[in-house]
Amino acid sequence: MLIAMGLAAFLCIGIGVLPGPLYQLLPYAVHFEPYTGDHVTSALGILLFTGLGFFMLLKKLDPEPTISVDTDWVYRKGSRVFMWFASKPVAISDTYVGNLYNTWFTRFTLVFSDFLARVFDVRE
Repeated sequence: MLIAMGLAAFLCIGIGVLPGPLYQLLPYAVHFEPYTGDHVTSALGILLFTGLGFFMLLKKLDPEPTISVDTDWVYRKGSRVFMWFASKPVAISDTYVGNLYNTWFTRFTLVFSDFLARVFDVRE
């Protein structure tokens, strides 16, 4: 991971310092100079004023002692309803269907297979 991150950092710095080979890969000619005085000062101005705004509003970022109801409330309360539904009606219906299967379908299968064995498995 450290090797990959170091390689990515090296490529980012290399592309930033020498962007010419990337411009040559484009299908059309590009006439752009990234390191003119105007581009550098405007980028630095945006960066510095963003930092100034951050430091001016830093006191607004202090946490306040509040109780906030977050989105996890939905699934915490909903999980109780789901677990009740899974353990009561679904479990009861599963037991009922399982009993029906064990009493009727299994018996039918055994009787039918016994019938087929008598019909087709005739030994001479």
